[in-house]
Amino acid sequence: MSALQPSVKSLLNKAFDVDSYVSTFPFVFSAENRPWQFSLSNAELVDELNPKVFAFCAGRVLKWKTAEFGDVRALCLGSVCTDPTQLNKGMASEVITLALKAADNYGLDVCLLFSESRSLYQRLGFVPAGPDLFVKGRSLFWTVSEFAKLRNAKFQYAMSKDLSESQENDSEVQDILKKLWEAETRYAPSGLSLIGFEEFLLCLSIPRQIIFWLVDAEGAVVAVARYEKDCDFRRTLFGVFSEDFEWSVQLVREVLTLRDIDCLLVESYAEKWGQVCPILEGKEVQMMVRTSKPELLQLFQKRVCAVRGIQSC
Repeated sequence: MSALQPSVKSLLNKAFDVDSYVSTFPFVFSAENRPWQFSLSNAELVDELNPKVFAFCAGRVLKWKTAEFGDVRALCLGSVCTDPTQLNKGMASEVITLALKAADNYGLDVCLLFSESRSLYQRLGFVPAGPDLFVKGRSLFWTVSEFAKLRNAKFQYAMSKDLSESQENDSEVQDILKKLWEAETRYAPSGLSLIGFEEFLLCLSIPRQIIFWLVDAEGAVVAVARYEKDCDFRRTLFGVFSEDFEWSVQLVREVLTLRDIDCLLVESYAEKWGQVCPILEGKEVQMMVRTSKPELLQLFQKRVCAVRGIQSC
């Protein structure tokens, strides 16, 4: 499978104002995912091997296991960008349409994405499905300071990239990573991504990302969380999954002794977080959904489906 063209990397870095956008999303830009990377280009402007890219988007095929509808397959789209010299020419719509046609040809049930802008996607048939939920860092600090009743556990953390680079030759690190992956898989709530171990290892290569976890007296990982990931989720704690809510609070309290947190992305125990501190709805980024099946649109909008997780197809 061919590697990503240098001109695509250049466009992505320019559009999102980062040094290495591709490294933040290793799943999406892997060679195996090349069929779900779409671009508009003009080979005459550079050469046939590295044409000038005007617009780009990429996606990843995911699978929900639901009680109501069985397996629901979706294309999660993102990385939509246009060369600044080619704005307002309909190129974003055109490149997204390429992705939507590919999804239809592949027989996918749903296309979804997260965006601050809605008008473009609504013209292409997407419907808003709801915002992210989060807790501001200041509220979080006072909540965990007063609420957390500390239990016996060892607090540990590491740069994920360091774990990735050392795991091949260190059996102890391999054992830790296996436990972390199993904890994420076991504790992740309905509707969130559950990935295989190989994908978990690939995810460790993301720059700037830190993994935090708690280990109880029996040596079991009882809580895990991630902080930042290169150009995404700056000063944000996310992926906070645990055996119970109290472990989540204790882990957040430990993280706050080391890092400033602007916000916590609420992905589990939303009702309990809401009882102890204000939960806000993200006003900027919305999930947008496109499907020809009204019952699936309703599933995403209500977010009440009996989902155990998302898996790669």
